[in-house]
Amino acid sequence: MPHPDPPFPSFSLVISLHAQSTPPSYLVFPWTSVSYQAPAVPAPINAYPIPVVPPQPSVAATPNTLTMIIRALRQFFANITNPNYILLVPTIYNGRPRTILLLNRSECCTTTLLESSTRLWQDAETVMVSRTFTITVPATSANIGPGFDVVGLSLSLHLTLTVVQPEPSEKPYAPPLLKYTGEGAAEVPLDAYKNLTTRVALYLLRCHGIRSFQSGLEIHVNNEIPFGRGLGSSGAAVIAGVLLGNELGRLNLPQERLLDFALMVERHPDNVTAALVGGFVGSYLRELDDAATEAASVPLSEVLPEYPEDAGEDWGLNPPVPPLGIGHYVRFGWSESIKAVAIIPRFELSTAKAREVLPLQYSRKDLVFNLQRLAVLTTALGQSPPDPDLIYEAMKDRVHQPYRKALIPGLPEVTSVITPTTHPGLLGICLSGAGPTILALATHGFEAIAEDARTIFKKTGVEIDWKLLTVASGSIVS
Repeated sequence: MPHPDPPFPSFSLVISLHAQSTPPSYLVFPWTSVSYQAPAVPAPINAYPIPVVPPQPSVAATPNTLTMIIRALRQFFANITNPNYILLVPTIYNGRPRTILLLNRSECCTTTLLESSTRLWQDAETVMVSRTFTITVPATSANIGPGFDVVGLSLSLHLTLTVVQPEPSEKPYAPPLLKYTGEGAAEVPLDAYKNLTTRVALYLLRCHGIRSFQSGLEIHVNNEIPFGRGLGSSGAAVIAGVLLGNELGRLNLPQERLLDFALMVERHPDNVTAALVGGFVGSYLRELDDAATEAASVPLSEVLPEYPEDAGEDWGLNPPVPPLGIGHYVRFGWSESIKAVAIIPRFELSTAKAREVLPLQYSRKDLVFNLQRLAVLTTALGQSPPDPDLIYEAMKDRVHQPYRKALIPGLPEVTSVITPTTHPGLLGICLSGAGPTILALATHGFEAIAEDARTIFKKTGVEIDWKLLTVASGSIVS
């Protein structure tokens, strides 16, 4: 097969051709002739060297260099007639290969390759220096009354990760350093193989052929979200982990794919969807075919295995990859005048315990009751001005709150005594997620609502804290 003559024979760029049904191989570093075969990946169908001159890692690519590379690739693909072959042009990241370009024959004959190539060389240059980035994930409240396992609301408490990636070094490998401040600091494990956020990040990385964290990685966590209170602390940790893995691996996954990975860990879409995209969100799990259903239903112990004390880098290398499109969502309108009073009892309630008290079957009457109110609520909360009589009734529930009242002393009294009539400004009141936090939506009168709730809880021997929150935007990487 003919190739253009290399201007400088000491350099070569190796590419590989694969049928689209074949799992991709990571083969080479783009600026040397060294090749690499990832473990447990089939050998390529065909591999051909294209003699071009890639820039050195520390030198920015010039337009002339990129033009030469594009010309060589186009000439190479002129000899390939099968449209079912793709081109993989890998790069290196922290000493490990990963694919930057995934192009079919037609794409290699268009000008889009110039932009892709520019990004490739910019990536190659960027990984040679240290960098710092921040991940911010909001708290969430799920259900909002009748929307059990369906709707979620992002709130202005945040889990924040400040991540420092050092320059590549020849020093011995140093495991990630985790530092944690804020809510839960005394109980959160600081071992990267035990911490929920870093375990999720490692899961995502390993699903993309990256076996471990970079040496010397530092992660500083500050958490404002109380644990076990129905404000989405675990969902925030999962979303933070997905975003951390995506950023560390420079994978550039779309939001929908990030949600797939989150749903492999947190099997209910309401909290993680709201934490990822922000706002007032409705979501559902798509009905999958048999193979995809099986893939999405693997035990959590296989997705995030408990690492034994003697686990090495090779332990748990092949996690289950999520199928595409597990969850779908829509963002509803939200009136800017509505704020949330989070009434937070000073005790924890695990989601698992709160789910144990729920029945396995419901009457048609109770299900219709919830469906009617949910249909109204998703529109009513976006209207301006909001209608308190409409919203208060629409936030009632018969699916989960009645069964959880025994776990939360004071819940029935707070949700029935505090009304728009007794407390002007109140729109509606409900259990936040699995509880024990109670969420009161209001336009004013916030302190009166919270302090009267405090009085009711105090009669049952429960102390509370309260926070006035706004609806937050989704997760941000900066």
